[in-house]
Amino acid sequence: MFGGKGGVGKTTCACATAFRLSKEGFKTLLISSDPTPSLSDMFTKHIGNMIVPVRNIDNLFAVEIDRETVVHRWKSKFGDEVYRVVSSLLPVDRGVIDYVAEAPGIDEEFLLDYILELFEERIYDKIVWDTAPAGHTLRLLQYPEIFTSHLDVVGKTYYRIASGYQRIKRASTRPRGKGKPMSLLETLEKWRALAQRVIHLIRDVNTTEFEVVTIPEAMVVNLTMRLLSTFEGYGIPVGHLIVNNVIRSQDAAECSFLKKKRRTQLKWISYIREHLRPQLKITEIPLLSSDLQGLQSIHQFARYLFPHGN
Repeated sequence: MFGGKGGVGKTTCACATAFRLSKEGFKTLLISSDPTPSLSDMFTKHIGNMIVPVRNIDNLFAVEIDRETVVHRWKSKFGDEVYRVVSSLLPVDRGVIDYVAEAPGIDEEFLLDYILELFEERIYDKIVWDTAPAGHTLRLLQYPEIFTSHLDVVGKTYYRIASGYQRIKRASTRPRGKGKPMSLLETLEKWRALAQRVIHLIRDVNTTEFEVVTIPEAMVVNLTMRLLSTFEGYGIPVGHLIVNNVIRSQDAAECSFLKKKRRTQLKWISYIREHLRPQLKITEIPLLSSDLQGLQSIHQFARYLFPHGN
């Protein structure tokens, strides 16, 4: 998983990593959940919301997953259950599925369900996930636990409503069909189990590693430090910190502006190294003069990202 503030180069790092893994023979899936995805721009090939092979690269597949696709999958997977449960209590039509699908957090939770499903299917050897900018990613990774706590409240509330409804129904002289009000508890338990499997996946050091991308500037470094602290608090394993756009000494040798900029960058790189645990690997990527687009650029960037072949 690659994350960081928008504009720091996380998509480039994700593409270069997926490219490298595919070249090593791993069947690799590259996923972008960024609301403004740019995989198509990076590979100069249209990549939409369906998984497609990346042209001219063996073993590499890609998809730009969007909210509409996630919600459609949710409706297909859980829509009938939702309708069956709600219609057992209230006179509603199937439009209730669309209403529930708009609930805050549904798309975040079931984006993780989509990732989990891809992982558990074992179709791909490696999955590289280019996440949304930092704020979206933090909210996304917090959702399984939030979702689980909400399910506990919903379950208790539903139990009270269902019990009251059954008393009214038994007392009524008008038969109203055979509802199954307790079926929601089964659905909630299924969703709770799903959330727990997601939590396990994103915290499992044997299967998941988060790579944080930053640039050596004050605001971005401060946000990155908060991001790393939050990940640590949630038990999310961070494998590397990638510092992008570092000005090299030879590039700044004859330019006073770049010399000054480099001094500022070195100050923030030193700050990063002083305040992070020594076990965290830090990789510095130089500021490149050309646009990063197309296979040749991705290949070049991969050489900087994996300087020692690992």
